[in-house]
Amino acid sequence: MVISNKKIDQAGRRLINKESQLSVQEANSILQEFRLIHQHPMSLFRHIIGRKLKKYSIDAAPVQRLKRIPSIVKKLKIQKNMNLSRMQDIGGLRIVLENMEEVNLVRNEIKKVEKHGNFKFTFANEKNYIKNPPDSGYRSIHMVYKYNRNIELEKQCRLEIQIRTKLQHYWATAVEVLGTCLNQPLKQSLGDDKYLDIFKNISKLFVSLEEKDIVTTYKTGFKRFVDVG
Repeated sequence: MVISNKKIDQAGRRLINKESQLSVQEANSILQEFRLIHQHPMSLFRHIIGRKLKKYSIDAAPVQRLKRIPSIVKKLKIQKNMNLSRMQDIGGLRIVLENMEEVNLVRNEIKKVEKHGNFKFTFANEKNYIKNPPDSGYRSIHMVYKYNRNIELEKQCRLEIQIRTKLQHYWATAVEVLGTCLNQPLKQSLGDDKYLDIFKNISKLFVSLEEKDIVTTYKTGFKRFVDVG
């Protein structure tokens, strides 16, 4: 079945109770199909990254995941102007590495693969939240690719590749877990300022640790963290 961007976006609107020509059942069916179509491209890209990690004897494994339906709907509700067909992280791969040297190496190796004639993806965009972190303190590299196939749904399929260090991953996981426990969207930088400020300072602490600047870590990041408490 061929589903147009228009139908996919109508499904997204219906699932967040906006005006749409679709029933809830139709919207759920379209979302499920659109979600599952990301599975094959994810597996292909995971294989590409796996080869690169093996080439450089990096002890890490790319993890692929399909965004859960409740998470998709929640994101549409929070980011009110987003169309479902343009959501870039329904299919995702994450590589958690030991340090920034490995992060930069893997990122650069992925960019090199783009030049290969048999590469089945097109680069869409990159956001380096390590070089340019948001105020929240989130740090990671996000690379988005579009899958190239002459099948309508798969032409619309985008994958988000996240590359980060272990410390950056621990931080992001803690934000998500606490947000879930408190029922607050801390991941989207919304919620109680007390918790948001704590995570901002922890992120600064982790930056110093990664840079091995222990003196600065103690005098600035850790002191501010204690003051917040």
